[in-house]
Amino acid sequence: MSVFGQLKNIMLNVFTEYEQLKKVLMASVSTFQLHKPINRTQEYYYKIAPPDKSILLEEQEQFFDVLRDNGVDIILATPRNDCTNQLNTRDVAFVVGNSFVVSPMKEPIRQHEHLALDPVISSLESTDKIFRPNSGVIEGGDIILDSNRIYVGISQRTNKIGYNWLVEKYSNEFEIVPIFLEEGFLHLDVVFNLISPKHALIYEKGIMASSLELLASRYCVISTPEQEQINLPTNVFSINPEIVVADKRNKITNKYLCELGKKVIEIDFSEISKIGGSFRCSTCPLLRG
Repeated sequence: MSVFGQLKNIMLNVFTEYEQLKKVLMASVSTFQLHKPINRTQEYYYKIAPPDKSILLEEQEQFFDVLRDNGVDIILATPRNDCTNQLNTRDVAFVVGNSFVVSPMKEPIRQHEHLALDPVISSLESTDKIFRPNSGVIEGGDIILDSNRIYVGISQRTNKIGYNWLVEKYSNEFEIVPIFLEEGFLHLDVVFNLISPKHALIYEKGIMASSLELLASRYCVISTPEQEQINLPTNVFSINPEIVVADKRNKITNKYLCELGKKVIEIDFSEISKIGGSFRCSTCPLLRG
């Protein structure tokens, strides 16, 4: 039987994508049900091979086990049967430093998912740092943190109005850097992710040239191969600087990670990825470092 963390005095501290993870917000995939597709991945798989809920649950439980085995406390959002995409908690909320942002979601089918977070929000230690943007759209999959920088994907799900809100709210503490995605890519983290202070996983065809040039000037770029993109190879999840959870189908990308000295824990996420996301999408770190 799964055991999850208690909702009491939850501290927030997230400044990178790879420091030691101590506490993470997730949501059970048990509420998933087929619905009108809202992304290209769903449009493809829902027709030819819709997700099997029993397999979804098995794959998520494996991920839970890996996190718990590495000392991570998992907080679950309240299951809601009216939230068919609830699995991907990264979209509906994200932590920047010591603050918690509830995302103004683009798709109507997902705009009430934030209600499942109320018990978590009420348990946060600092309730004065909970922000609810009232203009534009921002989703957590478009937010990548690098210490004093916030990279913001300008994408299908985060627009320039949302970006401007982030600038207004955080520019005194962080450098806010827009990254412009090519058309057809849902979130920044399906084409870009940081796995160390120096190394970035990037699917180069998903990022506009000017933004790609900027990232290449700041990081050692590990280019993920086109043949693996359907499996979202950039959407890995770092438990700490040494351990990365990755989809076992992405053999080329995972080999690159191993060559960097990472311990790569490979999990079958083939069923969950049919919903349109992978490990990073389904996790909202609350406490790192």
